[in-house]
Amino acid sequence: MLNSNFDPSIVRRASQEKRELEEHPASGFTASGSGSNGSSRDLGQGTAKTRMAGPGGAFARRMMEDPEFATDITGWRNMYNQSPPGIEFNASMMNQESQKMDVQTQSSEMGAA
Repeated sequence: MLNSNFDPSIVRRASQEKRELEEHPASGFTASGSGSNGSSRDLGQGTAKTRMAGPGGAFARRMMEDPEFATDITGWRNMYNQSPPGIEFNASMMNQESQKMDVQTQSSEMGAA
């Protein structure tokens, strides 16, 4: 059985934050793909300081600004790296890196010859 080491309230809060960050266009789209027929010079006005690249942008910003959150994520990452799926993932990543290095070495040797 999987030993879950998490607080359900944190998961609920994160899910709520994700839903709030999802973008919902205020206007319908036209056949040409444009979202509105207004002037383009007003784009980003008022939202430029708060708009982020969806949940990924908010996550990255929180990682940079909240040391406690970053420490928690690092702890989860370390636990994942020690789990069987994490070990398998890291092994395949290492194999890919090794193959890239082999190809680069062969290419440089062929260029030097």
